Amino acid sequence: MKEMIRRYMAQKLGSVGACLSLLLIAILSAMMLQAGRPGLTVFVLFVLAGGLVSRDASSGALQMILSRPILRVEYLLGRYFGVMIAFAGYLVFTFLLAVGIDRLARVAGASSQSSFSAATALARSAEELPKGALYAAVLLFFSTFLRGFGDVLAFVIGSVILNLVPQLAMGLQKPGIVRFFRAAGANLTPEPEWSRVFHGALLQPPAGRYALALAGYLLLAIVIFNRREFSYGAD
Repeated sequence: MKEMIRRYMAQKLGSVGACLSLLLIAILSAMMLQAGRPGLTVFVLFVLAGGLVSRDASSGALQMILSRPILRVEYLLGRYFGVMIAFAGYLVFTFLLAVGIDRLARVAGASSQSSFSAATALARSAEELPKGALYAAVLLFFSTFLRGFGDVLAFVIGSVILNLVPQLAMGLQKPGIVRFFRAAGANLTPEPEWSRVFHGALLQPPAGRYALALAGYLLLAIVIFNRREFSYGAD
């Protein structure tokens, strides 16, 4: 698994486009942290986890990797943990960048009345980590059976459906449809109040749904990946 994590990190850090994209998103996220808002987590995960498995499969690299004495679950979890390590590093960098920008602004006398709080920014950054873990698991799941960046497209389409359909149903006076899609969203992409969870409220229902959803996506990804046949050449 360590080799798969190392390989993933080498792929991402060796991509100029990926590094520039992450830097740009980090700058924007740092500015948002200064305003007391969470960063652009979903876009970061698109860069870090988009095509996580499918790109290796289509290039033929995956077939060569699996010809070695390595379990498929090791490859899959290695890619996932590689994403999470990279994402954790991104969050730390974004937080430090936000603090640095605030310090420079203070030195320049441009933010004497700044309301920026490093403690609040750190808390918000920490809350993004479990959110990113779920997003990465969803993208990993889609990447095990969709080609190219179909995982990102499926994620976007699914999010639009879960958020747009209930609003349309409310306008059409269809309460049953509203309840169904809201329940689906609450279970497929649960969003606990992480500030409460971090302070000990581990048994709140959204936290349980989150743990179940995260484990479910990873388990489904493993099952699908283990049963899938890969041919050499184009996938």
